[in-house]
Amino acid sequence: MLRTVKKGVNMRRKLYGCPFWPDIQCAMFRWISDINDGEDVQYQILERDTTIAELEHEKKMLEVKIKKLQVKKENLEEDLQEFKTELGQIRIELLRCSRNEKSFSMALLFSWIFFVFLLFNLK
Repeated sequence: MLRTVKKGVNMRRKLYGCPFWPDIQCAMFRWISDINDGEDVQYQILERDTTIAELEHEKKMLEVKIKKLQVKKENLEEDLQEFKTELGQIRIELLRCSRNEKSFSMALLFSWIFFVFLLFNLK
């Protein structure tokens, strides 16, 4: 991989180094001025091959991440459908309860009216 020195006496000097440096301590290192044209082409090819390998690895990682997200999306869609079904059932139950409450209220009202009617008739 082509690098440029940023500090020290060799500042701005270009070199070829290991693409995994500093994560891996690697001795692969050549100053650009020390390389002849044939080696320069070989290093350029090596650098491009390394870049391609890194991009392919990144692509595979992204594909795995996409698959995981698709599975997660499918699970969430299933959960959403279950929640919609449950919400529909709750609404139906709420309507039933509302009807029962109205019926109970009417029954209570008529029982009070009947009670009042009985009180006036028994006097």
